[in-house]
Amino acid sequence: MLRYSLFCGLFAVCLCLGCSRNNPKFEKTVPVRGTVAFENGSPLTSGLITFHPKDTTKGDARGTVGSDGRFELGTYGKSDGVMLGTYTVTVEAITYDRNGNLTPAPVRIPNKYTDTSTSDLTVEVKEEGDQDMKIVLR
Repeated sequence: MLRYSLFCGLFAVCLCLGCSRNNPKFEKTVPVRGTVAFENGSPLTSGLITFHPKDTTKGDARGTVGSDGRFELGTYGKSDGVMLGTYTVTVEAITYDRNGNLTPAPVRIPNKYTDTSTSDLTVEVKEEGDQDMKIVLR
């Protein structure tokens, strides 16, 4: 009986500690959508666009590029928006097959846009409502 009481007491303490206010804080996001196009105006027809924050305490935001070049970004979920701040943008030529697996896309994106150290695409996400951005690959 003593072991059972000790176990119940320990379980109650662990339960209380687990419910403390140390839960992660989610930072506010704002809706960000837009288009990715080449310099000649033709849209990128598939790919993955990622916003990498300059402030490393923030998280990346990602979205897939549709056949019309349009994208919507999400940080915590699929299209819940982007945290405020300045970002380096990368674009990768990938698509999903029928099983949901990533596969290389038949689109040619200049290599400099696939890495944060070489991409010259920079955007600022502000608190002013929906943000509709146009990303141009030169």
